[in-house]
Amino acid sequence: MEARTERWARRLAEDWPAEESVTRGGWRLAFSEGVTRRANSATLLGSREEARQKDGGDGGGEAVGLEEVEAFYAERGRPACVHVWADQTDLDASLARRGYTAEGATLVMARDLSERPQRSGQGEGGAEAAEVAEVAVLPRPDDAWNALWPDAEVAASKVPAILRIMGRVPVMGYAIESSGAARGCATLAGEWTGVYGMATREAERGKGLAGAVLDAPLGLRQGCPARLPPRGGGQRPGAAHLHASRFRGGLRLPLQSPPPGLTGVGADRRPPA
Repeated sequence: MEARTERWARRLAEDWPAEESVTRGGWRLAFSEGVTRRANSATLLGSREEARQKDGGDGGGEAVGLEEVEAFYAERGRPACVHVWADQTDLDASLARRGYTAEGATLVMARDLSERPQRSGQGEGGAEAAEVAEVAVLPRPDDAWNALWPDAEVAASKVPAILRIMGRVPVMGYAIESSGAARGCATLAGEWTGVYGMATREAERGKGLAGAVLDAPLGLRQGCPARLPPRGGGQRPGAAHLHASRFRGGLRLPLQSPPPGLTGVGADRRPPA
């Protein structure tokens, strides 16, 4: 993993903090009730060779460290899931040979907030709707903000766990359009601002409301760069594509004793009911 990619991986972990996170042998192992891949996956920090050195071995083959990764998740009743970044081609190939299947893809895009990009793709009256939209930025999600989870295509059963993840972020701004038609949130800490949880009611899409919602929390960080999420695989106006990554999931393994030296793993830990 290149140094710049590792910085993005670490920032993502800070923006979407797992309930449990340990590091061993060059791997960061995250677990958070099994909800969202970002908070329940392993990330190899550095190179495979660095992982071998940190693991204290002089070989280990292509599976170096994966036994520990798989044991960590097996003890929690979950199949292992690995977050693979675009420059980790050797790791991606190794996981594929080991039987891990591709489960999802992500893009990292960013833009500088000093310039407001011209919005595109607005329907008739969209520009006017965006200009008059009133957006509040809240310290916590209210009922109107939470009412849009179905429009974000998130199952109701997963919402409590996701809210607990978001609640671990030191400073998060939750933006909601006054009619409750669109929402989003942004981490407001450090040099970069990360954007998450964007959603717009289907009947209100194409009116520029999402752009207005996006501007509200980012306006609090004017002059700082922002990490923007893609919507439906599309490019955000004014945003540059920086990195790509995807997740690979493995088979569920039987519960086993943790390997010697794997800190942070409790022998009686089970997934929540």
